[in-house]
Amino acid sequence: MFWRPPYAGYGLDQAQAYPALLQKNIDTLGGGQFKVVTRSQSEDLAGGLRRLDWVLSARIDVLILALGGNDALRGVPFGNHRRNLYQF
Repeated sequence: MFWRPPYAGYGLDQAQAYPALLQKNIDTLGGGQFKVVTRSQSEDLAGGLRRLDWVLSARIDVLILALGGNDALRGVPFGNHRRNLYQF
């Protein structure tokens, strides 16, 4: 999972944070282990793209992309935002 701070659950008990809740749902469905592969407090889509090959070097069944908010906050032109999303 690529993630940003809102998904980290700052100020919450770890059991209430998004990754823990996601794992609980996976367990309920009889699935496997959920693992946060990478996280960054100031990640943007361009930074995520630079690390994508490293992330994909592991066996991944599902990739959750939780990036893009910092791009908007930093005023990244929408065309760049769209292009980076498309490249993912």
